[in-house]
Amino acid sequence: GNERRLLRLDHDYEDLQRQLVLMASLVNMGRKVKAQEHFKRVISRRFGGFFTEIDNWIAIKRAELQATEAGFSRINRRNNYSTIAALSVILLLTVIFAGALVYILESRIRELLRVTERISAGDLQTMAPVRGHDEFSRFAGAMNTMIAGLAVSRKRLLEQSYYSGMADMVAGTIHNLRNSLAPVVVDLEVVQGRLTNIRSEQLCRAIDEINGKAAGDVANARRRDLLEFIKLSSLEFKRQLPLVKSDLDEISAKIALLVEVMNQASRYTAAERALETVTLAEVIKDAMALIGEREGDTITIETAPEVNSLAAFRSQRIVLVQILVNLIDNGLEAVRKSGRADGLLKINAVSRGSEKGRELAVMVMDNGIGISKEMAGRIFQRGISSKSGSYGLGLHWCANAASSLNGSLRAESDGEGRGTVMTLILNL
Repeated sequence: GNERRLLRLDHDYEDLQRQLVLMASLVNMGRKVKAQEHFKRVISRRFGGFFTEIDNWIAIKRAELQATEAGFSRINRRNNYSTIAALSVILLLTVIFAGALVYILESRIRELLRVTERISAGDLQTMAPVRGHDEFSRFAGAMNTMIAGLAVSRKRLLEQSYYSGMADMVAGTIHNLRNSLAPVVVDLEVVQGRLTNIRSEQLCRAIDEINGKAAGDVANARRRDLLEFIKLSSLEFKRQLPLVKSDLDEISAKIALLVEVMNQASRYTAAERALETVTLAEVIKDAMALIGEREGDTITIETAPEVNSLAAFRSQRIVLVQILVNLIDNGLEAVRKSGRADGLLKINAVSRGSEKGRELAVMVMDNGIGISKEMAGRIFQRGISSKSGSYGLGLHWCANAASSLNGSLRAESDGEGRGTVMTLILNL
């Protein structure tokens, strides 16, 4: 029907075109009236339906076009929905794939992280799992090689540390013995002076002179002088004998402590040192006995009354004694160097709570030359000393010994010329 309609419209259009040409010719010829009559009689009547048909045909085509556009719109919407659905599926698959990849990578990374944490904690026996030939597996293999190398290096370092520790122990023991022998030598000099006062050789010669073969030839005045000398010497001998005995007892006690120090050092590598029940007051007393008194010293040494009220605890007595000997000796030396007339060394202690339970803090305080802040942070290192001519072994040994007792040492000072506080912390 549409093709026939189009053919008819096309034919009518050609016919209309011819009639309009004819009408135009009439107008040109001056026959306007004839042209108007022709338009009314022929064109209007004959082609009025043509224009209506054209309008109808245009309306139909417009409706068809609108229907086509609506169809395309529906198709576009369906295509848009399909595209959105496809993109959603692709996005979902991407998220799932990324999640799986992250899970796999995270699990591998967590494995490597756990191995790294074990290494940082000192465990060099744990190896990273190797699965396949991917980059993570190659990294794990390289890490295992590194761990094996670290284990070998640590073993060598431990061996070196052992021998270095043995050398430090010997050096520390010698240092402690030197400190402990100094008061023994002083006491022996005192005993020697007491024995010299007795003048035993002169007494023996006087007795021999009186009892000798020529005794009868001794003049009465000479005899009286000799007898008076023997009497006075006997009284001096009687007076000095208890003092010499007391000095010898003190020397014997100090030598016994020295022997114990040597025995302790000889047992160092054979077995753990035994714990004893001790009080801090007893340890300070033994340390002061080893230090002794120095002739000409005007330094006041005080022990706070609180020390006597502290409860007994379990520790290695001889090690504590040696640590305090070093700390007290260093404090006394610092006061001597300051040249103060009011030199003071005070020992105090306090038992207090800590994160690990309870701890005993022993403070050795002096008003000597003090130390700088830089020296306070380094004074316990090997080879570091505030003493001229010292090898820096004493305080280094003390720090190692305190560590072996599950404790620590700390040095504090407000600066040079303002004294020092050495604090020994013992975890009870």
